Amino acid sequence: MGCESPRMTDKIRKSWYYQGMRKIIGWLLLAGIPAFAACSSNDREPASDSGAVSPDSAGTVVSIDRAVPASALPKEPWMVSESGVGPVRAGMTLQEARILLPGLRTAESSDDLATAPCTYARSPSLPSGAVLMFENGRIARVDILTGSLRTAEGAGIGDTEARLQSLYQDRVVTTPHKYTDGHYMTVRSGSDSTLRIVFETDGFKVLRFRSGKTPAVEYVEGCG
Repeated sequence: MGCESPRMTDKIRKSWYYQGMRKIIGWLLLAGIPAFAACSSNDREPASDSGAVSPDSAGTVVSIDRAVPASALPKEPWMVSESGVGPVRAGMTLQEARILLPGLRTAESSDDLATAPCTYARSPSLPSGAVLMFENGRIARVDILTGSLRTAEGAGIGDTEARLQSLYQDRVVTTPHKYTDGHYMTVRSGSDSTLRIVFETDGFKVLRFRSGKTPAVEYVEGCG
């Protein structure tokens, strides 16, 4: 067999990108949200982990002596930061995530959150439009695919590139999108160079965005 041409390889990758995004968004909007209201026979409730720690919605680390779901935390608006969304942070273990997010389930029924190299998960405790990427039993990033979630600075889906530039100024770096005429607008954390927010645009407005740790937060095709 001969080598694939660069043009053909790029065409295949572009197809994977669109198929992957349609699959994730379709699962979230059409199947995921109502399906998560019911428990599955495969769901496992975690045992209490005395002494476990978790940040609150403002990012402060607090002690948890027993399982505390997100619904029991102070009712503050969830915001997206470079490290995650609300009290959920990139780097959290599966057990820590399940304490905060009861009913956490994978997009693919065949995937095991504890061992899958890369998979997506959703919980009814998460705000609408948000899904979590797990890598080998830890949260790698959060994807905001739809909805009204915002960053602490006020950025979200539907905002213009000009607004992002105004909000983040010299903190944002704009690069060409790999598959479309849009851009990636990347904001790095000021305290941890491995954490960032990546906004995907159509060249004018934000279509979706994600936050978390490198390299996962920069995966263009997600788990594809």
